[in-house]
Amino acid sequence: MSQVWTGPQISTLNSPDRIQFSSFALALTLVGVIDGDQIPDYVVCGYNQPAGGNAHQGRAFVFGRRTSKVLPTLDNPFPQPNAAFGFSVSAAGDVNQDEAPELLVGVF
Repeated sequence: MSQVWTGPQISTLNSPDRIQFSSFALALTLVGVIDGDQIPDYVVCGYNQPAGGNAHQGRAFVFGRRTSKVLPTLDNPFPQPNAAFGFSVSAAGDVNQDEAPELLVGVF
């Protein structure tokens, strides 16, 4: 669980997988608009999340800032055990000028 201040209120972002010791919200960032509502959204990572049968592969979850609901889930493009995908995360802006925000997700 992660609590973020969104102006006049605090929103709670819960891990969609609810896995104990997943390191959910150890890395998070405010990224540009993903869902088209003109409000920047959040990316919250859990680098110890299992994914695709791989232990500790890690995942990144995009949450709508207005709704606090999960939008897409990002998995390691090179799936492997112990990758710790999501150990760090950063918004990169619109690097390629396609009007969609880019994101940097680190591994351990």
